[in-house]
Amino acid sequence: MTTVIRDIVCLLNKQQYSFPETFQSLERVKCESSRVFMIHYPHYQQDHEGYSISVEERLVHIQLYTCANSEAANEALRETISKIFYDFNIDRYMLWYDTSAAYGWTDHLLPSATVYHCTDLVATENASQQMLLQRASTILTDGLSAHEYLKTKFSNVYLLKSRVDLENFYEARYYKKDPIGQVNIPYPRIGCFGDGHLFDVELIKTLAETRPHWQFVVIADTQDLELLSKFNNIHLLGWRGESKLAEYISNWDVGIIPYGDENKRRFQNPKEITQLLAAGKPVVSTSMTDVLRTFGQNKLVRIAGTSAQMIMMIQEELKQRDRVQWYNNVKDFLNERSLHNSLESVQFHFRTHYKFESTCKLSDSHKVEPASA
Repeated sequence: MTTVIRDIVCLLNKQQYSFPETFQSLERVKCESSRVFMIHYPHYQQDHEGYSISVEERLVHIQLYTCANSEAANEALRETISKIFYDFNIDRYMLWYDTSAAYGWTDHLLPSATVYHCTDLVATENASQQMLLQRASTILTDGLSAHEYLKTKFSNVYLLKSRVDLENFYEARYYKKDPIGQVNIPYPRIGCFGDGHLFDVELIKTLAETRPHWQFVVIADTQDLELLSKFNNIHLLGWRGESKLAEYISNWDVGIIPYGDENKRRFQNPKEITQLLAAGKPVVSTSMTDVLRTFGQNKLVRIAGTSAQMIMMIQEELKQRDRVQWYNNVKDFLNERSLHNSLESVQFHFRTHYKFESTCKLSDSHKVEPASA
């Protein structure tokens, strides 16, 4: 049975790079004919509730605001969401979740279909996540470990690996000019970027304290990393946008993946590793099952079990001068891997289960000015 979809409502996680990732996923599964509403994770503001919007053809960005906490916030957000659906006449819609955190303020909705792009799977029980997994008509995962685990529990699980623009990062090897944001940072530079709330703050602190002459460049939302701001050799640049990453990486010496909390990282398969490798940067990562299986066994990435091991491995990489053979192996591996993805099976699933109706441009239809709930 095919479900007709007129509108797609995406519930993004709190990371600033969530939107381009989600939009790429929609394009890859051929959903581009429908209206798309990107609902960004709520911002907390002391005296403001409601939402603001920006409209571009069939795409609407909606930023939520809340001044309440916990359950009171969820209730206020439910009212705001209901108003948005009414104002835009959202009907026959698919909910596309990038985070289970949004379930608490959207559980009253009655979608025609629910897609859960499960990038935030944790090992321990999470009530919102479990309810969303039960409700989802399609579950997508990024990594093999999460895919294998969920396949033992659900039949509607598909692997949709993150897409990396390899050519863009290959070219990073030839960039000479340093971006303004890091031009004054000394060398050697050890860099990391991505989802800041997954970073092991204590690990980064230990690295900075133990090697005060090393410079640590961090490109991520800083709200979870405030404890690192007191270190002179830790440079919190904030999120700089997906399109600028290659410029920054090109002037690093070593890339690190400092993920902490084993409960959170068990099912992680960071695409940042692929980006760093494509840019020709050696990578030292904390231990994750998918990283070990995909990169560690091929000796393309070093896996550190402790802070002392990470320091030793970074030190060894800083001394390494000849990486020609290693990089040739990296390129061969990445090019071969990009050919063997699971996109066709995901596209077939969406094509046979959902029919996406063509709709008018939002600029030609009912349009709402920024509003407060």
